[in-house]
Amino acid sequence: MTSARTVQGAAARTSVSVVDLLTGKVEEGAHPLPGRALLSSFYLSGADAGNGEPVENRWLLCTGPDEYKLFPEPGFPEPVLSAVWYDAERGWLDTRSLELLRENGKLVPLMGLSAAGKYYPAVYEVGKAGSASDNEPRWRVELFDTIQVVPDAINLATVAPASRWELDCQPMDAASFMGADGVSTVAVLAVRDERSVEVRVYRAGAARPLLIPISMGDGFESDAKDNQTIVPLPDGNLLVCWQGRKADGTSADSVSLLWCINPLNSLVSDMLVLRGNRRWVQVSPEHFFWLISVRTGTGDYYLNGITWHLDESGKPYIKQELERIQRSDSEYSSATVTDNGNSLVLSRDRYLEGRSRAARGDIAFRHELPGSARCVMPWGNLLLVGVGNRLLSVNPSSGEIKQICSFQDGQVTAIFPFDSASHPGRSANVELYRAREKKIGVFPDYLAFRESVIGQELRVLRIECDSNITWTLSCDNPELLFHPKTGQGRAQVYVGIGPGFSSGGRILLSAHF
Repeated sequence: MTSARTVQGAAARTSVSVVDLLTGKVEEGAHPLPGRALLSSFYLSGADAGNGEPVENRWLLCTGPDEYKLFPEPGFPEPVLSAVWYDAERGWLDTRSLELLRENGKLVPLMGLSAAGKYYPAVYEVGKAGSASDNEPRWRVELFDTIQVVPDAINLATVAPASRWELDCQPMDAASFMGADGVSTVAVLAVRDERSVEVRVYRAGAARPLLIPISMGDGFESDAKDNQTIVPLPDGNLLVCWQGRKADGTSADSVSLLWCINPLNSLVSDMLVLRGNRRWVQVSPEHFFWLISVRTGTGDYYLNGITWHLDESGKPYIKQELERIQRSDSEYSSATVTDNGNSLVLSRDRYLEGRSRAARGDIAFRHELPGSARCVMPWGNLLLVGVGNRLLSVNPSSGEIKQICSFQDGQVTAIFPFDSASHPGRSANVELYRAREKKIGVFPDYLAFRESVIGQELRVLRIECDSNITWTLSCDNPELLFHPKTGQGRAQVYVGIGPGFSSGGRILLSAHF
């Protein structure tokens, strides 16, 4: 993923490309995605429950404004969930915007969402405070299990819901996962009051959620930022982290309060208190995870190693195994784990640092980079690092740095692996329409705007044509606004309706190539 940014550092455009890491060749891209920045992402792979055939590997990427707003001001496109496939055999990269909503609503890009077996989740808001429908649920959560490509559109797909639940409170975070009993599950974290939260566990096929209350211990109070998160653990349990501070304390007295939950029996561990505000949680499959926290305004980072387990009754326990304090003059920008989770890799300014669990968080290596790193990911015995517009490989043992490739459309902001042995043609649910190689036009062929927010939302059109073809857009209604109006080659165009628009019906948009 690459992101073009303004001089002030705000995201202006985000794109996806496919790179052959062995040759450094950019196989496909850059394909623009709706929105300005990557908000959240999760990977889908597994086996189809019906026939046992492999499900094609794909990424679901939520893109939108670089700052999430429910009903954004003009110029901020709403969050959009896109499916991204790559067919290594044919060299095809396919991106599809998913039509999640059958009614007025807005996708909520919660960072904790991930795949839950063959299901994938979505949380969205269907109203806003002060509207006529205040008595109706304002939030919904859904599990989908099928992506249906729209044959006549280059970048559009629809989804079929498998389960839907209404929410009567604002979701602060959510996590989807496969439960220990093999049932696809979504856990939603909601705030009950200033001193308690509630975890709502929704299981595929169940009509009602399981409610698990959690109360903050004495001597602590919640942070005004309401920074809570929920993280699925590999064995089907849940980690809840609540950012708070010592009672009557300041931001320098910030703490992270942790609980481990067994969603099968509603048992909750005792509260674990860590110093600093949580920044990242990196989980390993060996009942161990790293939690990196920072004390606001001091530059003190805490590298915590935490273990968890269940006793014979199924009650969860969490314990701090190690804590390493690191004072830094600059912020850490990204984190990942290697060696089955036993090693932590952090990027800071122009340096890449490795920490070892066996050495109780002590530095295992520290290598200087040719620039500031925005993202890092393990690749076998090496590390992939995004530095500016370059993708680098770093040998953590020797410090050897090699440039794999560079991009012209922005800085590298995220790195995702594709399984080269998998391609969309192997899935019965997804039949990719390959008209892109022979079709020129504007897609999708229709746009729907909500009457309640006329003048406040944008939609995205995609121009598909060769790089040497110029195009111009025109319209029979002056209240239809789009930018840009002209261009060359493949592009995305933001479309809105001016506040003076008052009549419904269709508007004719013409494209000249």
